[in-house]
Amino acid sequence: TTIEADYAEVAEQFTADIAALQEDIDSISNEVKGLYNEMKLTAESQIDATAIETGIEKVLADAAAALATEEAKKANEEAYTRLTADIAAVQAKLDAAKTTIETDYAEVAEQFTADIAALQEDIDSISNEVKGLYDEVKLTAESQIDATAIEAGIEKVLADAKKAHEGSSIAGVKGPEGAELLGIYTVSGKRVAAPLKGQVNIFKYSDGTVKKFYMK
Repeated sequence: TTIEADYAEVAEQFTADIAALQEDIDSISNEVKGLYNEMKLTAESQIDATAIETGIEKVLADAAAALATEEAKKANEEAYTRLTADIAAVQAKLDAAKTTIETDYAEVAEQFTADIAALQEDIDSISNEVKGLYDEVKLTAESQIDATAIEAGIEKVLADAKKAHEGSSIAGVKGPEGAELLGIYTVSGKRVAAPLKGQVNIFKYSDGTVKKFYMK
């Protein structure tokens, strides 16, 4: 009754064990009934139910442990679903920042490749840690990820890229309408990622236009 009521989720696993214990009880009962019919019972007659009682305690303990295991697995699954969603949200923020930098701050984007790669490594590290705990069935309802530093890092790299972009003054060097900036070069012809301060920089566009700009 305890197993069927309190451990219903795993009760079926112990049907055979309970049936075997019932057979042992029935066997003793039949033995006693046979001795009774043969008038062989005495004041000293006893039954040995030690093994059966031990078996009953064991099946109860095993059912409790099985239920705990099932509950742990369920909590582990739920936590993994929740945490992977949290990680995906942080990943989406980094992906969006990377796209913004490559699109809006293209001329300085190369400067931040390492920063973005480091943030990606941090996300991957958290993801691997969560997966490891999941595989070991160690995640619980209280499990959390701490992405505070990563999110702060994403905000910082965005702000730094914007500042670098504004500092480059490329935004103020407008090329012909519809023309794409192909590259920035020094007067000696060396290509650079961003305008160099204190010298003339040459901007080349897709329509063949070439502009010179002095970066203060």
